[in-house]
Amino acid sequence: MQGPVLLCGVGRVGWRVLECLKTTGVAITVVDRAADPADPRLAGVRFVRGDCRDEAVLKAAGVVDCRGVIVATSDDLVNISCALMVRRLTPDVRIVLRMFNQNLVNRLGKAVPNVTALSVSALSAPLLALSAITGEVLAAFPVADERRQVVELTVAPESPLVGRPVGAIDEQRRYLTLAHAPAGQSPRLLLDVDPGERIGPGHRVLVVARPNDVRRLIEPGWDELSEILWAGKLRRWSRVAYRTISEIETPVKVCATILLVVLFGSAATYHWGLGHPWYDGLYRTISLIFTGSDMGGTDYEGWAKVFVSLIKMFGTLLVAAFTAIFTNYLIRARLGGVFEVRRIPDGGHVLVIGLGNVGYRVVEELDRMGERPVVVERRADNAFVPSCRRRGVPVLIGDATLRETLHQARAKAARAVIVCTAGDLANLEIALIVAELNEKQRVVVRLGDSVLAETARTAAGVKMALSLPELTAPAFVSPKN
Repeated sequence: MQGPVLLCGVGRVGWRVLECLKTTGVAITVVDRAADPADPRLAGVRFVRGDCRDEAVLKAAGVVDCRGVIVATSDDLVNISCALMVRRLTPDVRIVLRMFNQNLVNRLGKAVPNVTALSVSALSAPLLALSAITGEVLAAFPVADERRQVVELTVAPESPLVGRPVGAIDEQRRYLTLAHAPAGQSPRLLLDVDPGERIGPGHRVLVVARPNDVRRLIEPGWDELSEILWAGKLRRWSRVAYRTISEIETPVKVCATILLVVLFGSAATYHWGLGHPWYDGLYRTISLIFTGSDMGGTDYEGWAKVFVSLIKMFGTLLVAAFTAIFTNYLIRARLGGVFEVRRIPDGGHVLVIGLGNVGYRVVEELDRMGERPVVVERRADNAFVPSCRRRGVPVLIGDATLRETLHQARAKAARAVIVCTAGDLANLEIALIVAELNEKQRVVVRLGDSVLAETARTAAGVKMALSLPELTAPAFVSPKN
């Protein structure tokens, strides 16, 4: 069909989709309830005011003759209702649908024919994760069960690529060279790339490869360092146990030590003084202290009865004291936080701040790439916290705008920090605090406002301030053309 593309909803994502559509040169009709017809961004497009779920509004917009429909409002229910109405009016038109609910994305595409449901969080999460790991990413896309990354490299004077032929980049068949641009020259694309030309400082090379292969290209020797950077499980868990014990409050440690001394001292008395086996002495001691049972006290004579009586009396007091002190410690330490902080590596991890839809997808991507994510989340009742912990990902509950929280998460020594809470202002504040802790830290910041993202990059020095609408808008357009 050669009709217009119908765009329903021009919020933050919708406006960026509109910009991308304009670059294709196709006719566009916009349907929205709140947009101003005089908005300069609507210049050159047909605008119909109204609810995109209304049959009359869709017919007035020409849905019957359109070549495709993009539904990009910020409400899942509105988007689904609109898509179903469009399908009823035009059974064959292709529909691209924005969805927040990840569980509905695949199911809707299967249930309703010729519908592509896209999630902003699923589209943007790989780009955020790859930006943090490699520092360079133009695009990311799946191939079967693997991820491929498109990256543009500017060759530094000290790079091992200097002096090598362009074709030598792919000696091990890991990379596909898409373009090569010598310094100060126009890029040569695909078949125009000369594989025999030598790479020099300042040359730009566009390649596509697996993320870890891109990392090998950017950081030569990364493979050799991987075992050094990450100790084995035994060493890590030993470190967790050491930190946990070393930071337990003194009264708890003193009381626990006394309890252990009494247990083994009493078992030794039973063994050497009363002739009982070790296991029987320990069993009798525990029974006396925790149950008060005399364990055949009539069989004892002389000093043995005094010993049993003292164990009963002292054991009762000791257990009561230990229970009170330890319970108070756990309540103040909030259980999970005590052990979660101990699992955070000393450095080299990727810190993800904010565990919403985007944050959780970022954690999934990092886990899939074999990285070690650590999460800081403000709300303890966040629905994604249990899922992360089941994956073995430490989750620190706290406010990331506080320096103490970032210190606990070891943000200064992290490999990279990804800030992806739902608030643009909070994200920018956290990014600036992290930069103060370590000015060389790689910080990737999620922002919804594209203007703010551009300002943050140019004026605030936040080089990786990424706007989600900018990242995801092309994906909504591409299925249509």
